[in-house]
Amino acid sequence: MWLAEVPADAGVFLMMRISGPRYEFEEAHRFAIKLIDPQRDEQNVLEAGFGPMEEPPQAGEPGVDPGILVPAAIGWQAEHFGLYTLEIYVDDKRNRSIPIQVRDASQLQ
Repeated sequence: MWLAEVPADAGVFLMMRISGPRYEFEEAHRFAIKLIDPQRDEQNVLEAGFGPMEEPPQAGEPGVDPGILVPAAIGWQAEHFGLYTLEIYVDDKRNRSIPIQVRDASQLQ
């Protein structure tokens, strides 16, 4: 991500697929996204829940776990140039990390 200056508003749009065995959708779950900035400061940027679902999602293909799609617009105030990381949690367990490099646009040639 190229920014002309910091601090500045920054953001990304994520489309997350949460999948698992069919019985998992019969229980309530939580997911969260935490942002870690280049100074290692951490902030919660999204928390939500889903389930239990009366009618769990259908598996489209044999052998493929059912899932749900979760669209998420994530915005934050970028205070520094450097590496930001979005940490994705489901039921308090980290599942994915998404690195986002915020760079100075004046370095573009």
